[in-house]
Amino acid sequence: MKPLHVLASALISLASIAPATADTWQFSYTGFYDADAGVFDPNYRVAGSFSGIDTNFDNKIEKSELTSLKLQGDFSYIPCEQLPNMRPRRRCDIPSFSYLLGSRELNFEIHEHHSDPEGFYYWFTDIRTGSSILQQQYFGIWTVTLQWSHQHNWTDQTVLTVTGPGPVPEPETYAMLLAGLGLVGYAARRRKTG
Repeated sequence: MKPLHVLASALISLASIAPATADTWQFSYTGFYDADAGVFDPNYRVAGSFSGIDTNFDNKIEKSELTSLKLQGDFSYIPCEQLPNMRPRRRCDIPSFSYLLGSRELNFEIHEHHSDPEGFYYWFTDIRTGSSILQQQYFGIWTVTLQWSHQHNWTDQTVLTVTGPGPVPEPETYAMLLAGLGLVGYAARRRKTG
């Protein structure tokens, strides 16, 4: 087999291998309307990170491609959602998630509910990007009473910051690059022999 064919085959094989590790992005939303106080709070911030693998190469991380989603610390919502029996006093759900790589289009919905070991206090958090963050605490065994409730709403002044890797070129891009390199190599070889 000619060396050029071997090189082209090796390059095509390398280009078709998808990354096996998840990429990680950090994000923060800053500036929300405090519904309880009735004012815009420019310092209220929701921050976290997520990891995922773009398995279908559409430059979008969807819920099914997530490997980790953390908010305000180290608590990961992915194992909580997948293994609810591991945390009997904490339940969470991620109905939707999407991030367009290299953009400011991050959308998700998270519901979390947990209680103290005795079952006297219950905390609920409901986050819907573009809409609101609702946090509530209840107390009671036979009669449940709302202790407090806080709501912050997204506005057109809410700023999203995302850091992490950018979009990954699609396989067709690599194929075109390899075809171009092959043509350049072929032309150089013809020029050398001719």
